[in-house]
Amino acid sequence: MPRLRDVREERGLSRRELSEMCGISASAIILLETGITYDPKISTVARLADALGVKFLDLVDPRDTLARQAQAVADSGARNA
Repeated sequence: MPRLRDVREERGLSRRELSEMCGISASAIILLETGITYDPKISTVARLADALGVKFLDLVDPRDTLARQAQAVADSGARNA
C-alpha cells in the first residue's frame, strides 16, 4: 500500500498507535507499508482509512486489483441509491 506510511506519518502516528486505533496488528501494518503484503482484504484497508480519516482509495494504488474492486462496489452502491 504505497500511501499508508505517508498518511500515517502525516498524522503523526506510530504504527502502534494506528494499530490500537483500528485493531490491526502493528506487524501487519509493517507488512502493508513495506509491500511484503500487497493484497490486503478490503475490510482491512477500510479500517485503516477510517482510523486515519482518509478515503479508502487514498491508501491504495488505483491500478491495484483491490482499488478496482472497491471502486466497483462504490459504483454499484451509487447506482442502487
